[in-house]
Amino acid sequence: MLGDDEPAFDDIVDSESLRPLLEQLPERERTVMPLRFYGNKTQTEIADRIGVSQMHVSGLLSRTLDELHHKLVA
Repeated sequence: MLGDDEPAFDDIVDSESLRPLLEQLPERERTVMPLRFYGNKTQTEIADRIGVSQMHVSGLLSRTLDELHHKLVA
């Protein structure tokens, strides 16, 4: 219906806003983020894959998400 909100529209806008920021991340973070959020890998699976501890992956995700959030709302 004309004028109705399209739920997928917000996802597209978010994706397009996020893409350039993801491309600017260091290589390790560019590897970790898609594995976690698109590949649905656990932190332990990611840690095994990139050769670090699960706690290290947790810290990487936390810092990277904070950084992306601050850049998106700025």
